[in-house]
Amino acid sequence: MISWQTRRQALYFGTFFIFLVLVIGIPIFISVYRAPTCFDSKRNQGEEGIDCDGPCERLCSEKLSLPVVNWVRPFHVSGNVYSIAASVENFNPDAGTANIPYTFEVYDKSNQLVSEVRGNTFVLPKQAFLIFEGGFSVRGGVPTSAFLKFGNQAEWKRAALKPRTLLISNKVLHDTGTLPRLSAILENTAISTARNVEVVAVISDARNNAIAASRTVIEELAPNEKKNIVFTWPMPLAKQLEACVVPVDVMMALDMSGSMNDDGANPPQPVTDAKSAAAAFIKRLAEDDRVGVVSFDQEARLNRALGSRHKEAYNTLVALTIAPEAETGATNLGEGLRLAAEELNSERHQKGARKILVVLTDGIANAPKEPGGEIYAAEQAAIAKKSGINIYTIGLGNKVSRAFLESVASAREQYFAAPNRKDLDGIYKEIGGAICEHGPAVIDIVPRSPDDLS
Repeated sequence: MISWQTRRQALYFGTFFIFLVLVIGIPIFISVYRAPTCFDSKRNQGEEGIDCDGPCERLCSEKLSLPVVNWVRPFHVSGNVYSIAASVENFNPDAGTANIPYTFEVYDKSNQLVSEVRGNTFVLPKQAFLIFEGGFSVRGGVPTSAFLKFGNQAEWKRAALKPRTLLISNKVLHDTGTLPRLSAILENTAISTARNVEVVAVISDARNNAIAASRTVIEELAPNEKKNIVFTWPMPLAKQLEACVVPVDVMMALDMSGSMNDDGANPPQPVTDAKSAAAAFIKRLAEDDRVGVVSFDQEARLNRALGSRHKEAYNTLVALTIAPEAETGATNLGEGLRLAAEELNSERHQKGARKILVVLTDGIANAPKEPGGEIYAAEQAAIAKKSGINIYTIGLGNKVSRAFLESVASAREQYFAAPNRKDLDGIYKEIGGAICEHGPAVIDIVPRSPDDLS
């Protein structure tokens, strides 16, 4: 049995201990203890990473994907001054960031870096957007390619996908042949004021190749307010907009028989002017078009296979010469048609492209002897047409058979008479226009505001 004295001592010690806890321990604990937060650089309250996910608003970046770049394109402004634009998409459905750094890297045809442009932007959840930087200089070569890279320093936060409240209407493109101007109406359909509205415009040709871009910022746009916006460019865009809706695969077939130098020897004519006009035709082809070269005399040769390297096809055509044995030889148009058609129907033909064969000759098809030059050429033309090839024929000089070349062409109006070699450039231009199915310009104007991130 515990004595009264022992119980009294225990009471004294207990009272003293409680006194120490209340007067000293609790204040020390309060001064030292820090409740877990989303900013303490610790993983201490159910976060999936340090201060991210779980109860925290900030998301763990390693679980998210950086914005995907669809395309990047530099645009020439003047001198060595360029602008650049990119189409980007954020596939994260519930994540956005108020500030993500990026760098445009611009390269010339030798893959030498000629400029770097840095900036930052905001990113809304599950949204495609445009980035534009203007007025930067390049050093060295002419820009031919560019890349957009995002930094990893962005702070991603939870954000809900909101309906679009900034709308664009009445898009009109004016004066493309002089000083282009794009006008539109921007409307805020939200119940709150939109601030720092960034609007980027991109003009593309009918094949969706971007050819110009610009940017403006609207500081404030009140609820239900409409505002006229205008973008301008210092150089014409009409020529760039003249792209074909459907790409074309073109085989250039040229008569290189001996008669093609009867008009002169230095330089040989009419072959020199014929090559010059045909080469100019190649230079006018669009980037997505493919071209190849066939030449023929008493035989035929595939000089350049069908491909997208226009410069190589151009150089091949310009370098064509009349062989010595062709000086007194025959003209095998049919074999030229056969080789060109074979190439257009090969695996090098791009799916969906129109198949075009443009053939130039200055004489009578007189080879092979059996079954006869014109008969063989007619047979090969019929086979080519049946496979979907569209044939254009050019008869140079007054020794050609108009009726025969009209029958070789896919339609009578696709035969072109060139009484003089000086007519050839205009004829090739006319054929270039005929094979091109023009489409309207594509105008994309994307408005967005960082307010939509809140």
